[in-house]
Amino acid sequence: MIFSKAGFGGAVADFEGAVVAQDAKRSGKAFIRLQETFGRAGETELFAGGPRLAAVLERVPPGPRAVVAVLVGACVERGADAERCAPGVLAGLRTALEGA
Repeated sequence: MIFSKAGFGGAVADFEGAVVAQDAKRSGKAFIRLQETFGRAGETELFAGGPRLAAVLERVPPGPRAVVAVLVGACVERGADAERCAPGVLAGLRTALEGA
């Protein structure tokens, strides 16, 4: 089975698992699902999803990393805890600034 469950929460779980496993094909499919399901996500999914996506941000390749960071920010705008999301996002910012 490729996807564990439907919706944004399932897409987050699938993306998180694929990124940790360094499975490019699976993470690519889950990345698309993140974008497709975000708009229909409920408060609980967003609250949990933001910090989970932020936690794997440093393992995501640079191109999709920017989109995932935007999704984390959008989760915060819709109720996710900014303090729980900040470490992953700020670590990425630090890396980007050091490389500039």
